This record gives sequence, C-alpha cells and structure tokens, in this order.
Amino acid sequence: MQVKTEGSGWFVLAFLLFNGTVGGALLNLPISYHHAGGVVIGIFLQLVILPSVYTLIYLSDIKGSNTYQDVVLAICGPKAQLACAICVLMTVFCTCIWFLVIIGDIWELGIRCQPTFFFQSSIVGIVGVFYIVVLVAVKYVQAHDNQGKIATRPHSWIDVILVVPDFCFAYQFGDNVTNDILLSFNPTADVMVAVVLFAVKTYTTYPIHCFCGKAAIYTVWSMVWKMSPEEILYKEKMRRVITTLVWFTLTLILSVFIPNIGVVIEILGAFAGAFIFIFPGLCLLKTVQERLESGEKQAILVHVLRGVAIVSIAVGVFIFGLTRSKTIMKDIKGVKPDSSKFTCS
Repeated sequence: MQVKTEGSGWFVLAFLLFNGTVGGALLNLPISYHHAGGVVIGIFLQLVILPSVYTLIYLSDIKGSNTYQDVVLAICGPKAQLACAICVLMTVFCTCIWFLVIIGDIWELGIRCQPTFFFQSSIVGIVGVFYIVVLVAVKYVQAHDNQGKIATRPHSWIDVILVVPDFCFAYQFGDNVTNDILLSFNPTADVMVAVVLFAVKTYTTYPIHCFCGKAAIYTVWSMVWKMSPEEILYKEKMRRVITTLVWFTLTLILSVFIPNIGVVIEILGAFAGAFIFIFPGLCLLKTVQERLESGEKQAILVHVLRGVAIVSIAVGVFIFGLTRSKTIMKDIKGVKPDSSKFTCS
C-alpha cells in the first residue's frame, strides 16, 4: 500500500520561493549599481557568484541533499551545519527588520505554520514585483527630472567588494538614486500603486522569512540541547506562538531605529558573503580533499578546484569582515534617512 504524504505542491512552492527571494532587495539594488561604478561592473559582479551556485547544485546532486543546510551537514558535518543554521537565522531576522523598515506592521500571518497558507497572497506580491519592474522601465523612457551623473567607475574598489552580494534590475537616477528606488520617483498615481502593491508584497513575504527563521531557531535549539524528535514536538504550538511574538517584537523595535533599508542591506551583505563564498568553498574543499586523500591519482582539475575552494573561502571571509567593519563604522558616524516625497516634511 502506498502512503500519501501531505505537503505543498511544486507549483505552490514555486510561487512562495519567488515571492520570498525577490523581496525588498529590488528596491535597493539600483544604488548598488551606483556604488559598484555602473552597469558593466554590476553585471560582472553578478557573474562572480555563478560558480558558487553551480558548486552547490553539483554537491547537492552527488550527496542527494534537498536544502542548503543538508549539503553542509552531509559534507562538513554537524558543527558546520550549526554555523550555517545560525547564519540563516541572522539573515532572515535582518530581512524581517528590512521589511518592517519598508512597510511596518506585518505580524499576524507569521503565526500560521503551513507555508501553503501564503499561496494566494503571494500571487498578488509577484504581480506587484512585475509592476514595479515595468514602472521603472516606463518612467525611464518618459521625460523626467535631471537624473544626475551616471557612474562609470567606482569611487573605491572597496565599494565594489561591498556590493558583491547585491544585484540590480534598473539604474537611471545617477547620483540622485536613493536606497529605496521608489522614493526617487515623484508620488504620482502610478507610483502610489507600486507602493501599495509592494506593501502587499511585503505583507506576504515577511511571514515566509519568519517561518524560515523559526525553523532555523528550532534547528539551533535542538542541536545545542541535543533534543530528541519527541522533545522537539513537545509543546510545539506554544513554542511557535511565543517565538513568533518575540521575533516580531524584536524586529519591530529594531526597525524603528534604523533610518533606511541600505543599513540592513549592508548587514545582510556580510552573511551573503558566507552563503555565496565560505560555505560553498568549505564544501568543495572537503569534497576535493577526500578525493586527494583516497590515494588514487587525480586529474589536474581536482588540484585546480582545491585552489578555487581555498580562494573562495578567503574571499568570503574578507567580504564578511570588510562589510561588518564598514557597517559598524557607518553606524558610529551616523546614517541619515532617505528624503521621502511621500510624506510631509
């Protein structure tokens, strides 16, 4: 007899994945192009991370793993998985702060446990994303105010390194671009529609990241306290509600004191360095090292991959340290919020 397992279908999960990954970053990415020094360098930086993506896909395939953390566990062991889970936790926590900075009060949905609950609302969020993309393109070809000077080279190569985790879909405001691209437009009716749609998109994306964050918390908690599956399920509902309320309260309080989404983006950049370079590099190095220690003669490519893995780890550590130190220095000096055309001055 075949047992039917309940879960979310691939179509539902595809919508949730798209809605979860294409988040508030698309509002911040134009200024990332500006910091990188223009479109050419920005596109080059997008190509830099492709080897890491392919590495994860390859290692996931040979190990039969389904998630990022499973790949790290299968290759590098439980301690590396714990470090990865902590990075996931901090990433989605900062992302939730970022969403609250954008729109504000969005907590009730996060208590619901099953991600299929977000499917219908995610469709609205995806429509909002495409609307913003089209809006930016239309606004570019229409007559608009002085766009400022378009950057063709970075002010500093440190700026290039700092925006490695960021990607961009539009660049048109030059020096006048803001951390949130919607704030660069005049508040016309079509722009206000984009603001409302993105508010809906944020409302549907925050709970998805909250769901992932709680899963990371449970992973870290169970590993630290060495809990059995039965102990994990004990009082799961009460723990879930408490975790959600604490999660929302902390993200809301922190978002009140953060001036713009660029601050959170820089914090996320540090963890992005770990996800893009450090963990894939560690997994690749471990895999290659096992082949080299097998005693069999290996092709030159294996030795090349070993060097690539070491460089990837070094680059990731450098980006992580540089981004965090840069963020701390900016926080000490103070960061001003973007001037908004949507509120009274």
